[in-house]
Amino acid sequence: MTFDLKICALVAVLAFSSACIEINNITPPSDGGDSQVEDDAGDLNDGGAEDDAGELTDAGDEHDTGSPQDVGDTQDTGIEEDTGIEEDTGDDPDTDPGTVPACDENFGQEDACGGDIEGSWTFESLCPQQTIEALALYSNCEGAELVEFEMLARGSMEVSASNFSRVVEVDVDAVAHIPLGCPTMLFGGCQGHENMVNSFSDLETTCVTNEAAGLCECDVTGTYVREANGGYTYNEGELNVDGVIYDVCAEGGGLTMRLRPDDPGARFLVEVYSR
Repeated sequence: MTFDLKICALVAVLAFSSACIEINNITPPSDGGDSQVEDDAGDLNDGGAEDDAGELTDAGDEHDTGSPQDVGDTQDTGIEEDTGIEEDTGDDPDTDPGTVPACDENFGQEDACGGDIEGSWTFESLCPQQTIEALALYSNCEGAELVEFEMLARGSMEVSASNFSRVVEVDVDAVAHIPLGCPTMLFGGCQGHENMVNSFSDLETTCVTNEAAGLCECDVTGTYVREANGGYTYNEGELNVDGVIYDVCAEGGGLTMRLRPDDPGARFLVEVYSR
């Protein structure tokens, strides 16, 4: 059943106007009552405001935790993990053995600085080489010379609170030429020189006569050995091992020592060790 309803509103404000709202073809509810407002629950059932929870369910600000989850600054611990400065203990005296000094052929009693000598020491070098060369040549005759020379030195030293032990070995391979006119040749010639050298030297010498060249040509080989072992006293750089005196300076990572000669001007071998 259809009704034609007309609702007119007359408004008079300073002028006369009318507004009419015409609603046609409204179908009444089946129960015939005036429950149109209740049945038209658009405002109630249409939960647009409640269902459209865009502002509630769009938790972009809460779920988008880009800033909190992006912990790049926290996880990147490069600065904390790079402990190069702390691990570099090169300057730590407990771990840095220090520099081993070069061999100084002029080292003498005035250079004996003392220092701690107890411990195990490894041989590093000796000097001057001329001292070993003189042993190989075994002649101060004018014109005598080494035409070939090679040496290889090694050694070690152990010092405890009560005992000193040291050994130095120098392997030598050389060729010496001695003029036949030298005084040592006047008594036995080249063979006499060979016998004399072998009697007083640690090295083995074999000589032949070269008449054409006027030379005694000698092959010199062997190992020069110096060692000491026994109780000792040590005071301000002076090391006394069973009556034999050494001048000693232990500093940095090395130790320099020399047998103290009876003649201050004599040249003795200087030895250098490292810890």
